[in-house]
Amino acid sequence: MHSESEKIKLFNPNTGKAIAFDKGRKVYRKTPFENWKHFANIKDTVELSDYLATKKNAGYRTYVEGDVPSEAELNEMLFDGIAMTTDGQGPVEPDGEICGIPAWPRALGLI
Repeated sequence: MHSESEKIKLFNPNTGKAIAFDKGRKVYRKTPFENWKHFANIKDTVELSDYLATKKNAGYRTYVEGDVPSEAELNEMLFDGIAMTTDGQGPVEPDGEICGIPAWPRALGLI
């Protein structure tokens, strides 16, 4: 597996999805419950620059550490009944949304 520094990491604040890909054409996903885990491959017929451009056009931006909440932070949102949306707005109820952007527990299908 490629090192963390060799991955291009992306985050979509509208959906809460965090993905990464490497030069080996492997795509990884990060959730609050597991670190970067391989889940797909980019087809050989797709240029990596085109894949990146497609993701950016779909609302992805460069991933910043902390974009995805930890499992402890999610538990706190559920227990307290106060959550943040996937783009950092809040507070909102765990099953709510603000301007169409879901709260983290809702985006992850926990509610």
